Amino acid sequence: MRLVWPNGAEAECHSAEEAEYRGPNLDWFWWDEPAKCRWLNPLWANLQLSLRGSGLGMAPPQGIFTGTPLPLEFFREMKKDPRTVFRGGSSLDNAANLPKKYVQKLLAMGDSRHAAQERDGALLEDEKGSLFPWSTINAHRVQHPNDLPQRFVAVIVSIDPADSVNDRSDETGIVAVGLDERGTCYVLDDRTDKHSPEDWAKAAFELYNKWKVFSDKIEIFAEKNKGGDMVKRNLQAYEENAHLKAKRKDAFKPTPVELGWSKESKHDRAQPVSLLYSAGRVRHVGMLPDLEKEMSGWIPGITRKSPNGLDALVHAVSRLLLNEREENNEDLLRGVGNPLAAHVGDSSAEVLTQLDDMFGARDEWRRTL
Repeated sequence: MRLVWPNGAEAECHSAEEAEYRGPNLDWFWWDEPAKCRWLNPLWANLQLSLRGSGLGMAPPQGIFTGTPLPLEFFREMKKDPRTVFRGGSSLDNAANLPKKYVQKLLAMGDSRHAAQERDGALLEDEKGSLFPWSTINAHRVQHPNDLPQRFVAVIVSIDPADSVNDRSDETGIVAVGLDERGTCYVLDDRTDKHSPEDWAKAAFELYNKWKVFSDKIEIFAEKNKGGDMVKRNLQAYEENAHLKAKRKDAFKPTPVELGWSKESKHDRAQPVSLLYSAGRVRHVGMLPDLEKEMSGWIPGITRKSPNGLDALVHAVSRLLLNEREENNEDLLRGVGNPLAAHVGDSSAEVLTQLDDMFGARDEWRRTL
């Protein structure tokens, strides 16, 4: 990942997946697609400390950002900086060098907001009517992985499955959301895409295995309006195949999967979750550009594209903060599910034993409270 010129000049290539960047002494940088970088702000802070130049008498360090400017405060502040030269342009400016079919696609986008941003490179303001504007998401964003809770009370890997697999199919929404002991949700990962059944099962279990070590409780939840028990069967088949492929000798036990119906409209489901965002009760971990683009651009009753990533997110947050699940009293005693419930803490085991003595077997009194 290093390019060396005959005169001794060197260029290093780096991935933007890590939040830390330290050590180099740079006099120039090129950062492509900063809006797609998950840890944009801490990386930029570190990069600036590395722009020390080549010595006295040399030109001061410079750099260039290229890409689509999503409506982030990062770009607005950068544009205000007198040291910044901001240049915008449309893909159509390069029409003479592009295939005719591609140019036709660009023209077919019309004068939409999507065209202004993706084709014309405009730095947009928040979309009017959006339940999840960029400014709200940005206001409570976790800027560095070190700012995450060390452990979560619960994590949900939420799946909103597509009902078919072809070019016109919806995406399968796959989002991981964690809940801390203070009743704040963290949107941890987004794997929403046009997946095959095997691919979305794989993505779901990758998130499940990644976050279960950081959580007291973790579950996989899927909406069954479109697929019913097919969702559970697909996940079990993938997991069993992986078990056999690994030649494990222990008996296969499928991971439990919770299924739920969506009885309300997308707008009705999303409305209370948007209020939680406004109150700072839901925080995105770093940049999740594809999910946030879908969320901020979704206008109830107007946007035609199904917001599958948003749907998966809404289900997860609703189950964690709005009690949209079958209650478990052991969870409630620890403060899970109902953020207003008493937090018993270290005395939980003693209280549960007392309740068993008073009401009998735990399964019998679980629904009583």
